[in-house]
Amino acid sequence: MSGWGKVFTELIGMGITFFVINLIFASIYMLLGKTHFTTLQDKKNPTLLDYLYFASTTTSSVGYGDIYPITDLGKIVVILNQFVAIGGFYLIPSHVAELASRAMR
Repeated sequence: MSGWGKVFTELIGMGITFFVINLIFASIYMLLGKTHFTTLQDKKNPTLLDYLYFASTTTSSVGYGDIYPITDLGKIVVILNQFVAIGGFYLIPSHVAELASRAMR
């Protein structure tokens, strides 16, 4: 496989990892239940998509503010989500730069 093919494969892998992390946190939020988050309290049956949306906006640090934790347990899990996300986001650019550097050699 060429150098750039490896870069592309790594980027795909990082995207899948990002999705899996969001899916894990969405599942944790779903297990916690809607009582820990605003807006979701108003929905009769929040879906996995609702929780995945919240997890991905938290992980990407966009945080629109339409859903946010209102209990201490909810806040603790969101903080954990942010620590995992921040660690991942700081590692991705340096990893991509390293792969690109190797591909150019």
